[in-house]
Amino acid sequence: MTRSSVRAFARAARNFALAAVGLALGAGALHGQTTGKIEGHVRDQSGAPVASAQVVIVGTAFVATANGQGYYFINNVPAGTIDLRAVFVGYRKVETTGLRVLSGQTITADFVLEQSPIDIGDITTVAAVNPLVPRDTKTTKQGVTGDFVNKLPVARLQDILSLQPGVIQSTTGGNLTGLQIRGGRGDESATYIDGVPASPGFRGTTSLSRGGGGTAFSSVAVAPNGFEDASVTTGAYGAEFGNAQSGVVAISTRTGGSSYNGQFRVESNAMLPKSYSNGASILQASVGGPITKDFTFQVSTQLQGNMATDAGFNAQAAPQYVRAGIDTVLKFASTPGSVQQTSFVFPKWAAYTGDCSADYVKASVDPGISSNYGLSCQGVRNPNSANSAYQVNGKLNYSYGNGSRISLSGIANRNIFNNNNGAFAPPFGLDNLTYANVTGTQLNSRFGTLSWSQNLSKSAERALALDVYLSAQQDKRVTDNLTQSSERDHREPFLGFSLKGYGFVNDFSKLDVTQDVVNNLIRGSVINPYNASTYLSLSPY
Repeated sequence: MTRSSVRAFARAARNFALAAVGLALGAGALHGQTTGKIEGHVRDQSGAPVASAQVVIVGTAFVATANGQGYYFINNVPAGTIDLRAVFVGYRKVETTGLRVLSGQTITADFVLEQSPIDIGDITTVAAVNPLVPRDTKTTKQGVTGDFVNKLPVARLQDILSLQPGVIQSTTGGNLTGLQIRGGRGDESATYIDGVPASPGFRGTTSLSRGGGGTAFSSVAVAPNGFEDASVTTGAYGAEFGNAQSGVVAISTRTGGSSYNGQFRVESNAMLPKSYSNGASILQASVGGPITKDFTFQVSTQLQGNMATDAGFNAQAAPQYVRAGIDTVLKFASTPGSVQQTSFVFPKWAAYTGDCSADYVKASVDPGISSNYGLSCQGVRNPNSANSAYQVNGKLNYSYGNGSRISLSGIANRNIFNNNNGAFAPPFGLDNLTYANVTGTQLNSRFGTLSWSQNLSKSAERALALDVYLSAQQDKRVTDNLTQSSERDHREPFLGFSLKGYGFVNDFSKLDVTQDVVNNLIRGSVINPYNASTYLSLSPY
């Protein structure tokens, strides 16, 4: 057996925070980032106000009564597309459909009611005209909606946000890691999901010691088909965003509506020739709607996978080789005159990338070489470089009383990828003696939010409400040697999708993370029982 150095890094952080508890007049400061406000006037055909007319969001408990001037407002409305109905005795009902409510914005919806002494049950339907720029926008802020993103060929929400003025995607080691706003670093902007801060400092993937590798970005992500709207504030912002230095990203996850909805989308190039396909696939699905009249649900998911990374254009001209079993074992004395012997293994080598139909392969007199030892060439696909990711988010929303509501949302992410071992990949036979250690990285993120909005007092002109936010968040990143069975399971996943997590040589679920260890990590101290040197172990292969 051979001794190998196992580099491992695991960090789990749990943040339980009371994100906001406050009394607010109208829409609250933080609450305004996840909900919007609707206001307008109800008048008759002559332009006279219709006092005491009721305006209802169809399928919910949200309702408002117009005052003597016909003015009404509804606050704390979840972002999304709604139907709004105005009713009053002696008038025909009017319904505005497709009205989009934006997070932190006020939308105006006026009604004109037609007198009808006899109630014939008809409803006059009017298509909503959504403004290009909400009237109460007071700072430089760009926003996108989920319906817009669904029409674009993107796999990540930040691909769209990076198209906004003053925003670019930052990179670390050639990998996209976050957003840079107005020239600031990736960790200088603040991200809020459903009104709760999702990036409190160096969360998620920091290094074990000061000056080491690692990045300073949270790995939590919202599926492109799972958000209602998102905005990037590059101008001035309020004091409640004190942890933001360069800008604020606010994301509201999708809330189920009064009618059922669903979506399914799949794209893949895995069926294309391996000479230019890396086996990339993406699957998106969502479903939502009412459970009862005032109780809704929404679930969205996205799967991404690559059967391998791309070796580059014309990679067939420079094939990579992997070990394919044992060719010869040479034994010799450990020291001159010693009876102890040392074995030296000469492996067989099979082409992994490249073209197995090449003449120089078929022309070999060695049947093993001419058949490439039973391994089919993978074109431009690098060995041991498969990667996969998923994002799942869901929300339950219950409205009651006169516009009060309780909402529970959750997000789960996982990203796994083999650390490309190239020509040092394991053999593709049954012989374990020449097995080379293959490392993989797995990142898990969990993000849950419970929000409660209680209207304490409401009149036709103003409202007093209590807003409460509770959040639980966890990030975990592990890089370690994969077990042999786990490496085989993830070698060439179907369409690139790996629903099963990695199996590691070390069991990181049994790490004793004490407060002293946490303090050492925060201070960047070298006194750390979970230093990589702790995990020197014998390879089971």
